[in-house]
Amino acid sequence: MQKRARFINKAFKMNRQAQLYEASGNAEMAYRCYLENAMTGTDGKSLYELGKKYLFGEFVDFDYDKAGHYFKMAYETGFKLPGFAYIVIGSWEKNSNDATWDSEMNWYRLAADNGCEHGYECMGSLYMEKGDYKKAIESFLTPAKNESLSLYSLGKIYEEGLGVEKDTDKAIEYYRRTIVDCEYCKDKGDEYYEKAKARLQELGAA
Repeated sequence: MQKRARFINKAFKMNRQAQLYEASGNAEMAYRCYLENAMTGTDGKSLYELGKKYLFGEFVDFDYDKAGHYFKMAYETGFKLPGFAYIVIGSWEKNSNDATWDSEMNWYRLAADNGCEHGYECMGSLYMEKGDYKKAIESFLTPAKNESLSLYSLGKIYEEGLGVEKDTDKAIEYYRRTIVDCEYCKDKGDEYYEKAKARLQELGAA
């Protein structure tokens, strides 16, 4: 019991020291503190912080796989992750072929339940893969603000009549909103920007 208490106290002090390094702009020493704590595999806070370092390329090079790996380790310690981290875990597992449809859906639900509305969009994409277009539409329409993934997918659903009656006007509306969203986010490199442009041209509504 005393040994565990000493370990928790040391981990807390190391994390506190890492935060002080971060506040002073010393990203290297902050990383080293988190890494030393994380090597035990039981301190969720440091594992989460390491994941963030790799996700945002802070001191270390951007590495999505390592970010997903550390986030999942943090989750397994019982650490409460913010919503976006569950998206990373789900995508990482899918990329590494370790995820089943159900397990991937579970990560996206956790994301949505923990305040990340993009989780609903990812859920919608999975429902589309399964051919459950009713649930896909519900998921895409749940976020307070739809982003390019949802908007483009809704355009495709109405253009092709996937689980709904075909509606070209609605499809055009969603494709146009996709482009507006990408321009608003200043991300014209977004794959949905180009896809939506192509569909509008095909429909004669560019």
